Amino acid sequence: MAFQQIDSFNELPTIDLLESLEAEALSTPESNPRLVRYYALFLYTFIISNDLIEARFLYRRIPGSLKSTDDATLEASKSILNTLWSKDYIRFYRLAAEELSRLAKISPNSIEKVALEEVTKQVRQRNYDIAVKAFESVQINVIAELLGLAIEQTAEFLASQNWSFNETDSSIVIPPVINDGMIMKGLISMVTVY
Repeated sequence: MAFQQIDSFNELPTIDLLESLEAEALSTPESNPRLVRYYALFLYTFIISNDLIEARFLYRRIPGSLKSTDDATLEASKSILNTLWSKDYIRFYRLAAEELSRLAKISPNSIEKVALEEVTKQVRQRNYDIAVKAFESVQINVIAELLGLAIEQTAEFLASQNWSFNETDSSIVIPPVINDGMIMKGLISMVTVY
């Protein structure tokens, strides 16, 4: 039976492994339920590695008849990819939460659920890293949208990262970043040595 490997993944597969299975995927009957799982997992793996362009090209390679089956897993992975491509983080976190909830009900230990949890974690970390580099201070609701957390959760998380809250204008102040003994705030400063 084709694609039995997908049922035995205990950890996230590498892009190389998934690429090596693509020829098998193309010769697998589209009625095989593992095929949809394979493509969703492959899309999530590209997203985890922050390669949205490859993920979009992969989606274009998925057979059209498979895309038209309205499979919830494949549709969710496509929608998640599209929200990240358009940088619609509010919608991304909502879709990811909905899909994680759906997967938890039907298959709580599925590799797709593990992959989507990792996607959410990676997107949150990338957005946090961007915020640290881009802002000296920021309104808490802006950073909450980037992190996909409620305002209270955002405040708790940022407090654990040594950010401070300015009650006067409801902004969060990012702590100075120490890099090689030099203190920098937010943006990286360029220093010329003479």
